[in-house]
Amino acid sequence: MVIEKDRRQSAFRAVWRTVSLWAIVFVFTTAILMAVNVAPPELKETSKFVFSTFWHRGDLKSLSIPRADGPLSTSTAKVASTTERTTVPVIKPVRVIIDKIGVNSVVINPESADIDVLDQALLRGVVRYPGSGALLDDENIFMFGHSSYLPIINNQAYKAFNRLNELNLGDEIRLFSEKSEYVFKVVKMEVASAEEAMVKFEGGKKKLILSTCDSFGKKSDRFVVEAEFVGSRSL
Repeated sequence: MVIEKDRRQSAFRAVWRTVSLWAIVFVFTTAILMAVNVAPPELKETSKFVFSTFWHRGDLKSLSIPRADGPLSTSTAKVASTTERTTVPVIKPVRVIIDKIGVNSVVINPESADIDVLDQALLRGVVRYPGSGALLDDENIFMFGHSSYLPIINNQAYKAFNRLNELNLGDEIRLFSEKSEYVFKVVKMEVASAEEAMVKFEGGKKKLILSTCDSFGKKSDRFVVEAEFVGSRSL
């Protein structure tokens, strides 16, 4: 009986060593594939989900983000084609802060460009237009926000961009993902007429376009701010 028990224990240890060895080889191989950017998209998405799940902290609506320390990185991932986009992480902004004019708002990223969907999103915060650039793209990032000058406003989203016209050239605009800060500097300000297109999809350079907007279904004059990418840093 003792001999039989020893045999079972030896067999169990042998199986455990084999399983452990294969697990180590799998993790090591996966890490190499991720490092050289040849891992399957499914593996990348799974890893992204796991990391984002453990990273998330609290309710973004009450988030207060301090200014990050350290030098800015000016590197940016370039997207050359629609096919290539499937292998590049789509990192969307979750918050915009403009210290100069007191803006600290969540960024809503609706999937649909339906007017009703976009107008409802405006009631919750600043809206990134669907299909415009993400934070790692060399494309225009379009973001819209309400502006209202009513004396009493309960929903603060109605005055998200109230003071957009007070910005000056060189002022700083900060966008945040869950892990990084992206800094832009204002290079242009203008009043756009109701007849001009609200969104212009242009690639080749990372730019941030902020615009006042009362309704996506109504043509009206609006104040527009254009800012160029300066750099990014980890939080």
